[in-house]
Amino acid sequence: MENKKVFISYSWSTPAHEDWVVELANRLVQDGVDVALDKWDLKEGHDKYHFMESMVKSPDIFKVLIILDKKYSERANDRKGGVGTETMIISPELYNDVVQEKFIPVVTEVDENGKAFLPVFLSARIYIDLSDKDHFEANYEKLLRSIFSRPSLTKPSLGKPPKYLFDDSPIRYKTTAMARGLEALLDKNPFRANSYLTDFLEEYFENLKQFKLDRVASNSYLDVGEAVYNKFNQYKLLKADYIDYIGRLIKSGVLFDHDLLLHFFERLPMLLSAWEDDSSNLPSYSYDHFKLIIHELFLYTVGLALKYNSFQLLADVFHSRYFIKDKYARPQESNNFTKFRYYYETMDQFYKKHFGRNYYSPHADYITINVPEGVSPSLIVNADLLCYYIAQLNDWTWFPITYIYRRDERDAFDFLSRLVSKKHFEKIKGVLGIDNIDVLKLKMLEINAQGKDRGYTSGLADPIPGFNYYIKVDDIAISA
Repeated sequence: MENKKVFISYSWSTPAHEDWVVELANRLVQDGVDVALDKWDLKEGHDKYHFMESMVKSPDIFKVLIILDKKYSERANDRKGGVGTETMIISPELYNDVVQEKFIPVVTEVDENGKAFLPVFLSARIYIDLSDKDHFEANYEKLLRSIFSRPSLTKPSLGKPPKYLFDDSPIRYKTTAMARGLEALLDKNPFRANSYLTDFLEEYFENLKQFKLDRVASNSYLDVGEAVYNKFNQYKLLKADYIDYIGRLIKSGVLFDHDLLLHFFERLPMLLSAWEDDSSNLPSYSYDHFKLIIHELFLYTVGLALKYNSFQLLADVFHSRYFIKDKYARPQESNNFTKFRYYYETMDQFYKKHFGRNYYSPHADYITINVPEGVSPSLIVNADLLCYYIAQLNDWTWFPITYIYRRDERDAFDFLSRLVSKKHFEKIKGVLGIDNIDVLKLKMLEINAQGKDRGYTSGLADPIPGFNYYIKVDDIAISA
């Protein structure tokens, strides 16, 4: 780090003021600043004004500190700088003869109204106030930072403009603005999180309705599949809004009513057929593709809660009862979360032909590959696997169709591998639905013995990784 050299210009107002200047110079030297001061450097026989002028104009002097009190301001305004015995006062002429960024005004005295004594030629300059003892330390730090060019706030590096600005068809929704503005709203009014979420989910549900499929002339699987594929691509922007909003909400740590999300999912199946105010008289395939959308939204909800360790939200999502509503918004029989593992197959023929591959599941491939920018496919895959494991532990059924897209690294999904810790078990027991370690071990042994982790039966797909892939039963809760 390069040492900085400064020259101190001041008025010989009183002995006390001169002592104050010397003390400031001493402290600056102790803090690594090389100080040129008349008390130290001006010797008998030297020309006082020449000394001051040479210091101000010297390229070795990085900054000139102008110590301002009432006497300094008066003499500068009277154009008496450098005249008589008080020779360390800079005149307006000398000031204007030097690059002005070199000077740092330092105020040491204010009038009865708290206004700093500033000479006219410095009246527009930003100064550092060392006149107030209560704020001296904070402002002294500002002085040091100015000398060393290390401001407390720095301009960030230039980023990239948002990609959506350059989209060919930038269809935007109200939900986009709601997601982007959420953090500011929560900072100001965190207690209104439920109200903000309610408004977002209502707006989102209404926006989803516009993605019903128009009638396709031929009604063939290929033509319907192509129309659905195009509709899904149009939906990407709205999908990103949901991920953005729910991600910001969970990450914020602000408390909100989880039932608002659960009730949203209870309503989503209403989209699987013509809703009450829909008079378009469209065929069933115009609504059937909402199966993929609902399944995908559920996985994103689980994935975001998992990513941000929102274990209570996961517990509520997995172990609440859902009263699915019909097209008239009437609740039907209660269901567990596995109700949302819909599978959509109408697009299969088109998808395989379009990409020239025989996929295990076009549905799984689409939702795994088509994640928004900045979102990892592992978010979907890990959510799908977690749904599968929770279903197994509670004797329900969930097939994780995306598991073949998982990473090979075991630590890519450490929700289960961390069960070596009792502390981790205590955190996630509500998610597992099992609150006793011995009961968990017995259940895992039972599942392992039954060999349920078969996976896709066709082709050469690996089996679904079982519990013992992540942790041995005997290793559960062996450490604190």
